[in-house]
Amino acid sequence: MTGVKILNCGKNISLRHLDRKGGTQEYKTPFNSVAEAEDFIKDTNLDKVVQLAEINALTKESMARVVSGHSKTILELIPEWIDQISMYSEETTVEQYERGLRLWVKDSNLADETPSTVSEKDVHYFINKKSDRKASTRKIYLQSIRSFFKFACNRGHTLHDPSALNRVKLRNLTHEQKEPKKIKPVTSEDVDKILTYVRGVRSGVLNSLKQLEQQTSRSPKKQETLMKRYDMYRFWETAVILAHETALRFSDIAKLEWSSFKGDNLIVWTEKRDTRVEIPISARLRDALLNIPIHDLTYCFPEPKNMGAVKLSTYFKRIAEKSDVFGKSFHGLRHGTLQRWKEQGFTLEDLAKKAGHTSTKTTEGYL
Repeated sequence: MTGVKILNCGKNISLRHLDRKGGTQEYKTPFNSVAEAEDFIKDTNLDKVVQLAEINALTKESMARVVSGHSKTILELIPEWIDQISMYSEETTVEQYERGLRLWVKDSNLADETPSTVSEKDVHYFINKKSDRKASTRKIYLQSIRSFFKFACNRGHTLHDPSALNRVKLRNLTHEQKEPKKIKPVTSEDVDKILTYVRGVRSGVLNSLKQLEQQTSRSPKKQETLMKRYDMYRFWETAVILAHETALRFSDIAKLEWSSFKGDNLIVWTEKRDTRVEIPISARLRDALLNIPIHDLTYCFPEPKNMGAVKLSTYFKRIAEKSDVFGKSFHGLRHGTLQRWKEQGFTLEDLAKKAGHTSTKTTEGYL
């Protein structure tokens, strides 16, 4: 017997071939007809699969997974991939990877394709196509595609990783594209502008609520919408003050727990590096924290916590622009605070400890 043989046993279709030692390997399939099995062998280049099995590069278990999972498209596999990487990656990384992969799938028209049909060119053209996209963004997109195919290979949905040999071709990019993105620090003056705008919105929402209460035909839905808007802008006021006073990352602020407050100090185990940060609570920060409504016994901001870092970051940029603060992100608050602390005389080692950095070289990048 040479190659792959299709066995038709009534309603059960099986595939059989010889392994390296001359033994017979047989696999059950979900196919209902010989024609389906023949199409599968053709579409997946099963002769190559057999060659791998003959040199013991493929186990019977993984071969069975390839056969049983052949019909799942990339779009169908994305939720499974997200579930897996969510177990060991931080939320912001998962969101970046998902956004990058979905953009690749959409841009390359691969939604209905299976992982085994993707070629190296499908990855290359997306990663290195002409656009204003920076090198750092291209690298993140390539990492997301590699992560997906590592998952697909491990689960037996494909036998090769088309992203493995792909690289971002830096020589085709401009100097500006190669340069790392510089985050503009949010200054104390910027913070004052943002807080003025946020408090103004809160005041306007409060007035609307008071007017609604005076109406005889009140709308519960409108009242609920206004209350959510009021609470959201109260979150932004507290979050901006928190970042300005503590240099905490956005992800740590959104997931802040009540148990983090210990007397006059705020103690946080940072999500990105899992390091312990202990920062004194200033009078300004204490006043802001006292105004947080208790909607959850564990988390200070339960609703923002579930919104996702990317969505919250976009929300902040809009607020900043309406406050006449342009081109600055929430992470710029962390940069601005560390720079302000440096001007106040803190050493590099002190700054690294307060920021939760494991290396002072990381801290230097903020200054």
